[in-house]
Amino acid sequence: MKKRKQIAALSLAAGLAVISEGNFTEFSENKKVAAAEITSSVPVTPNLIGGEEASSLAEIQPKAANTQGLNYKSTRVWGTAQPGATISITHYRFHAGTVAETHSATADSEGNWTIDVMELEISDALRISFQLNGLQYDSQNIVINIPLIDVTKVKPVTSNSTKVYGEGAIPGATVEVAYYGAGGQYFSEKVIADATGHYEATINQLPRRSSISVRQSVVRAGNTLSSTWVFLSVIQGIDSPVVNAVSNNDTKITGYGKAGAQIRVKDRNRNQLGTATADENGQYEVTIPKQALGTRLLVTQEENIGVVDVSEPESITVGQEAPEVTSELADGMTTVAGTAYPGADITVWIGGANIAATTKADALTGQWSATVPALVAGNAVQVRASLAFNQYKDSIRYAINLGNPTDIRAIVADGKTKITGKGSPSATISINLKTTIKRAQDLATTTVDKDGKFELTIEQALDAQQLLITQSKNGLSSVSTEFTSVKGLDKLSDIGTVTTNSTKVTGKGSAGATISIKVNGTEIGTGQVDASGDFIATITKQAEGTKLTLTQQNTENESAPVEATVVKGIEKVTEINKLSSHSTKVTGKGVAGSTISVKNNGIEIGTATTSDSGEFEITIPKQAEGSKLAITQSKAGDESEAVEVTIIKGLAAPIINDYFIGNAYIRGTAPAEAVKIALIVDNKEIRSVNVAANGSYSIYGNDVAAIQKEGATFSIVARDSNNLASEIATSEVKSVLEPTLNRYQVGQAHVTGLVAEGVTRIAVYDKSGKILRYGQINADRTFKIYVEDKESFRVVGESFTVRAFNASGAISSPVQGTVEAHGLVAPTVNDFYLNSAYVKGTASTGATRVRLSVNGVAIRVAAVSSDGSYSIYVNDRAELKQVGATFEISALDGNNVASEPVIGVVKGLEPPVVNPYRVSQSYVTGTVSKEVKRVSIFDKAGVILKNGQVNEDGTFKIYVNGIEALQVVGDSFTVKAFGENGSVSDGTVGIIQAK
Repeated sequence: MKKRKQIAALSLAAGLAVISEGNFTEFSENKKVAAAEITSSVPVTPNLIGGEEASSLAEIQPKAANTQGLNYKSTRVWGTAQPGATISITHYRFHAGTVAETHSATADSEGNWTIDVMELEISDALRISFQLNGLQYDSQNIVINIPLIDVTKVKPVTSNSTKVYGEGAIPGATVEVAYYGAGGQYFSEKVIADATGHYEATINQLPRRSSISVRQSVVRAGNTLSSTWVFLSVIQGIDSPVVNAVSNNDTKITGYGKAGAQIRVKDRNRNQLGTATADENGQYEVTIPKQALGTRLLVTQEENIGVVDVSEPESITVGQEAPEVTSELADGMTTVAGTAYPGADITVWIGGANIAATTKADALTGQWSATVPALVAGNAVQVRASLAFNQYKDSIRYAINLGNPTDIRAIVADGKTKITGKGSPSATISINLKTTIKRAQDLATTTVDKDGKFELTIEQALDAQQLLITQSKNGLSSVSTEFTSVKGLDKLSDIGTVTTNSTKVTGKGSAGATISIKVNGTEIGTGQVDASGDFIATITKQAEGTKLTLTQQNTENESAPVEATVVKGIEKVTEINKLSSHSTKVTGKGVAGSTISVKNNGIEIGTATTSDSGEFEITIPKQAEGSKLAITQSKAGDESEAVEVTIIKGLAAPIINDYFIGNAYIRGTAPAEAVKIALIVDNKEIRSVNVAANGSYSIYGNDVAAIQKEGATFSIVARDSNNLASEIATSEVKSVLEPTLNRYQVGQAHVTGLVAEGVTRIAVYDKSGKILRYGQINADRTFKIYVEDKESFRVVGESFTVRAFNASGAISSPVQGTVEAHGLVAPTVNDFYLNSAYVKGTASTGATRVRLSVNGVAIRVAAVSSDGSYSIYVNDRAELKQVGATFEISALDGNNVASEPVIGVVKGLEPPVVNPYRVSQSYVTGTVSKEVKRVSIFDKAGVILKNGQVNEDGTFKIYVNGIEALQVVGDSFTVKAFGENGSVSDGTVGIIQAK
């Protein structure tokens, strides 16, 4: 028996179900135990309770009988025994505590037998007996233990997994998943299997080959029964995909993943943007909406391996699109244009380390254009688009092409051929004679000058010949251009732009030739080419769009005509400001980059260049009223018509009222026709205000530090509706005279003194500068400010200041005073009883009056008698109608200086003590306190009946014989005591008693 108990304890420690002999009386015989041979995949724990002969667990060995089906959920038990043997099964249901069923069967000739049983549950016990010829030859005692987790029903766990999914667990069982994480930390999570045996546990991601332990547990009879651990191995999960760079202009996400894997793209909030499947080579392309610069995208790939295995997300940030050059890039061009991220700062290089130009991409379209130095063939253009925080993107390098020569002319004269034209500066010009053979014949070469022009002479007359021209530079050559030489004068060249403002035409021709300019065959101007080949021809102004025909001729030849079209000339300047005799600025608008000229009677008095927006401002001397100014603009040799402006009379200076330190506003009167007034300090305009309808103005100046000191200067200028300024008026800051302050002693009711003429208000401040109270100014300019209620004026040595104000609000400098000690001794106050009519006492020597204050407020003042006594009436003061209320009495001298106050307290008379009174007694008697001077008796309605006598020993008696109100047994009466000053006690109620 001792060994059975030891085995039972061991079974419990191992988590096995043990059935005691007390509960299994039919299992308690002293027999050896035969453990079932377990052939299924679900383990069964044999009952470890054996007979006395079982000395250790090692003695429990399988017997001859072979029994199967002894596992959880089994409904059939079968096995082999001796042929013809009788097999008996007793099925004990643990949770019910009873035998659930018994069965028997006979083994066939081969010893096989089968018995159907109720579905086996955890902790059920089976006793199987084997008998042959009426004798038991073997037996088995079996307890159904909790099965292992079926690892074949656990979905694969990968290095990406954060869940363990399984099925086949005992419904309602606790499934425990345990593992060791990074750093050796042990983790365990317990979940409950659902009604179908499915379970789902959360885990941390684990590296490949990590081990995960899983078991399940149930509770039976208060004991937790757990299966043995099974182990899962973490397999390698699908890797994160490779993601190519993404820009804000892209609508595709590309890269490499695992062939057949599903690729998902999400934003940082895990919202899906698009999906795709990697092809057989692992390449993928996911269509998404365009994303904003800086957006973080998450790209994963996944595959179904029994469970959907999702890779770690590959994070990629949407970058900036690369800028592009979209314009033609040819030698000599000065404009580069393209596209970039909207709003980006654009930097352009055109062949060297130095920046050629900067600009900004359009905030909406991203388009940009920049003016650069002339492009050089053979070099390359590169562009950088930069954003904030040092983000930038460079373009590819774009080659600069070499264009063909232009404006080619070949003139044959005097046995020579002169060829001129334009090309790329420093390029080599080659002239060839076109022949019928395959190879062209070289004739001459020259170099294009720095201005892009070339000229060469061939020492033979090539009249009407077909010539070829090319230019070469930096290893590049242009396409050959064909042209024909002609005999005679060359056409005019370098014709200047002719505008609707032009009265002269300029250009180049042959020295000595005569220039003729015609319109529709009518000559409108002539000129002569000088020795340098330049000409100037005078014409009348022509309308926009007029076609001019220009030729040159000499005694033998006339050149071919050159046509020039009259273009619209530069416009007049606009938005010229009105100008008065005070004006020194001319403002307006013109063409950006034009030169503005202001003249008076033909003499230039001012000039300036317009800004990029066309605005200009020109400083001129003041001009006399009635003067006429002519204003023009010119650009590229074209001068506009003049705009004439007449100088008008200027505004008079405004009037400034006296301005004092502390005034909030500067006030005055504006000149007629003024609409605005401006304050000027230190040559800077501080602020402006509108002029009032009555012509006055008020402009705030109290926040301008520069004019908050005496003697500081400021100016006021007026402007009319045309913004023309008046003469400037200047004024000086003044100050209010300080007040004169009298001495102040503790106890005085007022601070007093004298103010200067013009002062309209006086104020007192504490030592921190906080205003305490305004005071009263008398006709004789004396002032007084009540301060007796201010705590700081009760402290000897405390400082204070006083300031004076004038009618405009100006304030004087502060005058400082100090609280001095007073000389009066505080008065005495007699005991004061509730309802007394007067407060009485004695004042100190020098006092002429006394003052009563309640709650810090002066109530009334009374005179002091010649004997030093005082009496103040208070019977009308509700504040003193309560026992315990306090009041103060201060003595005042002839200068109204107060003494320290003395505090009095309202006292109450004690109610009288009334002796018992019986019907027909002549007196009502009792005792009172020593302060009582008389007593009175009242009936139950409160009507006074009679006064009584108070004796020196404190007793009293009231004669009541014959008073009917006191003859009714049970009725009440009241007795009250009265003090010397009319104070009254509470009443004492008595009850009339029988004799």
